[in-house]
Amino acid sequence: MSIEKIKEYNDRIESAIKSGKDNEEQIRDYFYELLKNYTMPLNIEIEKEIYIESNSKNKVKPDGRLIKEHLTVGYVENKDRKDDLYKEIDKKIKKNYPLSNIIFEDSKTIILYQDGLKTFETLYSDEEETHKLLKTFLSFKPTDLIEFEKALINLKDIIPDLAEELRVFFSSEKNSNKAFKESLIDFLESLKTTVNENIDEAQAIEIIIQHMLTEDIFVIIFSDQNFSKNNILF
Repeated sequence: MSIEKIKEYNDRIESAIKSGKDNEEQIRDYFYELLKNYTMPLNIEIEKEIYIESNSKNKVKPDGRLIKEHLTVGYVENKDRKDDLYKEIDKKIKKNYPLSNIIFEDSKTIILYQDGLKTFETLYSDEEETHKLLKTFLSFKPTDLIEFEKALINLKDIIPDLAEELRVFFSSEKNSNKAFKESLIDFLESLKTTVNENIDEAQAIEIIIQHMLTEDIFVIIFSDQNFSKNNILF
């Protein structure tokens, strides 16, 4: 199906050329319509002309940005087919456009940069290679996502130990801290009223531990302390 969509794209470009409506502004939407055939099954969203901060801290504005689960997974820069694409790429590189995972294209040629290097180049007329390039573009994992996945693996190792430390702490507090004991009783009664009348003290403590760990995890990973305030569990 994707190969067919690339053929459709080429047919639309050919028609635009024949009608004299083939500048960048007139045809770049054809590219995004093609790209959506690849992004939609992956739940990747396309944003257009969003200012971002480059490595040199100046603002740049790629024509397209791809987002998945709040993480940027790639960029697109569309150029006019009458331009020299390679010179235009050099200009963007000098302006510190992100080269982590970006497509440069002019409706004739499509070029992919990943991790700062040109990794793939083909003509749209080669539908098979264009298909491979787009798949490669969308299968790329940004550094932020790789680090996030590593953090999740590490959390799986340390969470059991953290939970056990909290169980020991609560056990000590309920025996030595009158205010804590009274608060725990009030919390348990609230759970019995609103959740399940059969909940016991040990289960109430487990609920508190789970919520405490969840809040800390989101603060650490997402640096968003408002998450817990806006989440009904906290």
